[in-house]
Amino acid sequence: MKSGLFGGSFDPVHSGHLAAAKRAKEALGLDRVIFIPSGVSPHKTLTASPEARLEMVKLAVSGIDGFLVSDFETKKKTKCYSYETVAEFKKLYPDDELYFIIGDDEYSSFFSWYKPNELLSMCRFAVLTRHGAKIKEPFIGISMPQVKISSTMIRERAASRLDLSGLVPPGAAEYIKKNKLYTK
Repeated sequence: MKSGLFGGSFDPVHSGHLAAAKRAKEALGLDRVIFIPSGVSPHKTLTASPEARLEMVKLAVSGIDGFLVSDFETKKKTKCYSYETVAEFKKLYPDDELYFIIGDDEYSSFFSWYKPNELLSMCRFAVLTRHGAKIKEPFIGISMPQVKISSTMIRERAASRLDLSGLVPPGAAEYIKKNKLYTK
């Protein structure tokens, strides 16, 4: 089985994330894409709690064939590095061919990650390119149409109580509104 690991802060998850996961699933012939919301991020400060971000992702992918959600990182109370996540999924799915899905922004800083060479030996890396970046082996480049949605934009719209339709999957948008996430 071919599994894609799609980690991120998902603060909040938005339609661009779903489009990216669908594109990677098609391009790589994946059987499933596992969304892995970060818990305590080693690289950025997050607005919504790990539990809220996990719930939004679950709502966003509900009913989409081949999309699953893992709580591996949100359960941890300490920083979690991609190395630990991939090691866990190699234990969970020892016979799977694993692909770690990242954006071209992460690709450019990959060798500053924790244990990058070990990561490359544990799974394949697929890079979604939005800016025409040239991707070198052993990474796999996947061209992605430009999506003009960002989590920052969503948080700003939510803070101003603006409509999130079309930007955020309906279940996640309702969760944001109901729980007054990202409001000032």
